[in-house]
Order: sequence, then C-alpha cells, then structure tokens
Amino acid sequence: MIEINNPMLNHVDAFVRRYGQVVQEWRLGNAFPFIQRPMVHRTYLIPLNEISSGRIEVIFRVQSETSLQIPVVVWQRQALVEHIDNTSTLMGFYFGALVLIGLYHVLIYVSVRDLGFLYFGLFTLMLTLVHASINGHAFQWLWPNSIYWNSISLPVTLNMTNMIGTMFIARLLKISDFHPRLGQIQSLFILACLVVALASFIFPFAVMTVITLIMSLVTFSINTTLILVRLRDGYPPAKAVFFAGFSLVMASS
Repeated sequence: MIEINNPMLNHVDAFVRRYGQVVQEWRLGNAFPFIQRPMVHRTYLIPLNEISSGRIEVIFRVQSETSLQIPVVVWQRQALVEHIDNTSTLMGFYFGALVLIGLYHVLIYVSVRDLGFLYFGLFTLMLTLVHASINGHAFQWLWPNSIYWNSISLPVTLNMTNMIGTMFIARLLKISDFHPRLGQIQSLFILACLVVALASFIFPFAVMTVITLIMSLVTFSINTTLILVRLRDGYPPAKAVFFAGFSLVMASS
C-alpha cells in the first residue's frame, strides 16, 4: 500500500507502471466524492495488491490550491492496519474529549445564561471542526458527498473560530468596560472575521486561505495584546487566560 498523508490535496493522479505499461491508474483528491477512493480512509491509499512481484514504477501527478506537501509512505498491509487502528483510537479520544468539553459548556450556558460559557463551548466545537477538516476526518465522516463545502470549510470554520475566540476573551476580560477604545478595535476585528468567513463562499480558496492565515496571525496578536494589558491591570482571570492560551499555542504547534 502507498499512502499520501495530506488530505488537503485537491487532485492526486497515480499511475502504476510495469515493464513500461500502465497497469493501474487512480484518480484521488478532495475534489472528488469520498466514496470514489479505492480505500475508504481519510488519507489517500493506493493498493498494489494486484502486483505480485517484479519491479514497478509509481508516478504521481499532484495539483492543489493548498501547499504541495506530498508525504509518501509505503506500507505492508498488516502494518498499515495496525497503524490505522492505533491512530483511530487516539483520534477518537481526542475528538470525543473536545466535543464533550464544547457541549458541556453550551449546556452550562443554558442553565446559567452566562455568554462566556456559550462562547467557550462554541469556540471548542469550531476548533474541533478546524482540526477535523485539516486531517480529513470531517470529509470522511461529516460531509463525504459535499465537495463544495469541503473545499471552503477550512477558511469558514477557522475564521469563525477566530471570531468566537476573540468574543470569549472580550467577555472574560471585560475589555470594553475598562478599555473602551480597545474594545472598539476588538469589535471591528470580530466583524472582519465574520466578513472573511462569508467571503469564503464567493472568492477562490487560494485567495481566502492567504487572507485567513493573515487573520489568524492578527487574531493572535490582538488577543495576546489584550491579555497582556489586563495582566498589567492586575486582573486575576487574565493569568488563567494567558496560561491557557500559551498551552493551546504549544499544543497546536
């Protein structure tokens, strides 16, 4: 088995040649319905089980609007099965924990009506969708037949994550109450995140990806500045937000 472990690639054509003849040909990529893949998996798996012996050549043609990172791994079938079993278990715990944390805080909001719990719950759920879109789980399990939505889901969910995360920090640190001008800047940025998320439905993915990366960098800069300002003010919750944000950045990297 050959694995290309980058679910974000749009077009992956694989040609298997033996003695100068093409004996197998596969057309993969997230520009095609998930069910068309020869192996139902979040990454691109190319079976070579029909070739019993001899020398073969495998030629790839890759075209994508994302970065052309093409990590190729050759697997023995049994080793691949064990690898999938192990990673599926870990991913199940990971995504399950994130979803439970998100839903838990949404339910707390229903009970106490504090918007801080709602923002944090929605932020966690959106962050889960971002990670699931990047590693291919979302396309496999949530929208396997929706090619269009899968092509724009990452910039939409990432900008919504930036927006809701900024709303949570604004609420928790009470920026508008103590620093009205900074609160106004934060409100404008929240609106900008929403506009970019909606623009992802109109403009090309390659353009929106660059804009989204810039927005993510600006989000990090603005929220870090606001946290440091509230730390200087001696506001106790700012310490918790600082260490939580630092842990999130380190884990994401």
